[in-house]
Amino acid sequence: MEERGFMSPSLAMSASYREGGEGNKGLSRRRSMRPSFEAGNELITLLHGSDPVRIELNRLENEVRDKDRELSEAQAEIKALKLSERQREKAVEELTEELGKMAAKLKLIENLLECKN
Repeated sequence: MEERGFMSPSLAMSASYREGGEGNKGLSRRRSMRPSFEAGNELITLLHGSDPVRIELNRLENEVRDKDRELSEAQAEIKALKLSERQREKAVEELTEELGKMAAKLKLIENLLECKN
């Protein structure tokens, strides 16, 4: 077949590939285009927010907000419990004083009754 100047297309492709011909140029052109395509794809991914790192970052930020909210609620509860404990202690002190005064009055009245008898 080669004698007549005719070469099969598959042989022609492989020959041009081996010689660094046109087939190889097209391949190198594709390689050079690929990084810019990937960069553009990453930009689109970032703009749409579907980047896994961004998703994880958002999830962690939400978790931090939730934990901050829980912490604030717990601190408010602790503060309320401390206030109620102080009020209880104050009430106990007042009642103890009142009881002491009443005990003193009772003794005084008992002494007066004994004196009268």
